[in-house]
Amino acid sequence: TLAKEWIMTARQYTADQAYQRGVVNEVVAPGQALSVALDWVKELTRAAPLAIAWTKRIIDRGWGLSLAQSLELEQDAMCELLPSEDLKEGIRAFLEKRPALFRGQKPGAV
Repeated sequence: TLAKEWIMTARQYTADQAYQRGVVNEVVAPGQALSVALDWVKELTRAAPLAIAWTKRIIDRGWGLSLAQSLELEQDAMCELLPSEDLKEGIRAFLEKRPALFRGQKPGAV
């Protein structure tokens, strides 16, 4: 990825150049980086950790895979995610019209 290339080559970019090249997701005003990062962390911590982990894994491993390999990777994700406590919590929260409280528990975890 461009971010990896940037890290490995230590090229110097302005914030706008990094944004235009897709190395960073957002450019913020001076002094606002920590506040914006903390808001992003808050948003991520409300998401299901198992689903986030699998999303990252699929993105990292998925490039260049054949269709069969991609389907196998997706099957691995579904085998872990579908019976997870997080999925059950997400469904309950949706039906009860409340925010979900995900714990990252794998199937059968207490």
